[in-house]
Amino acid sequence: VELLLVYGASPTLPDGRGATPISIAERMQQQQQQQQQQQQQQQQQQQQQQQQQQLQNSLAAIRQSLVEAQYELTDRFSLYLCGRQPTHQLGVVAGAALHFLLPDRGDDRSPEKAASATKEGRVRLATLPDRVFQELCRDLYDELDRRDNNRIVQQRCRQATSAFGVLELFFLPLSPHYSSTRNQGRQKLGRLSGREFGAILSDSLEEAARRCGLQPSEM
Repeated sequence: VELLLVYGASPTLPDGRGATPISIAERMQQQQQQQQQQQQQQQQQQQQQQQQQQLQNSLAAIRQSLVEAQYELTDRFSLYLCGRQPTHQLGVVAGAALHFLLPDRGDDRSPEKAASATKEGRVRLATLPDRVFQELCRDLYDELDRRDNNRIVQQRCRQATSAFGVLELFFLPLSPHYSSTRNQGRQKLGRLSGREFGAILSDSLEEAARRCGLQPSEM
């Protein structure tokens, strides 16, 4: 059309179908605009889908991090007692049962459970107020952390000539934020043997699972 106009053709001269160069140019321009609009819409839809997928992935990661933070303490207990941690992604779907990994009472490979506290001791755990039980679990977590740190220090002592032994903590340090009774209880945890400490960890883990809705039949 542009070439014909350059050579002097009339822009209003109709062809055999009644179409003029101007109408043809307008129709072609409209088609191009429609194609551009369709491409833009497709690009926008793709961008929206990508953004939605990124948002879903971010939300899933945040949800998983929150769940892991919620069960950080009990996971640490399970890792010490069982050598592994529960799979929380399955627990989100299946319920509380898969958020807790408990040692098998009848498993001979678990000496900690074989030396579990008496039934009376478990009853006393069950009757503790939530605040007191939470404090006990935090103290057990700190004691477990102390024992793990000491184990690492002892390993390095055997591998190195420098005196790492001075870094060992034989008891949890006193905290000015805790009462004298709680500080004394924290230090008494350091006197427990590995078997006794595993027993109270196991009982506390079961009690935590019970308070989170796990039924006795699921333990």
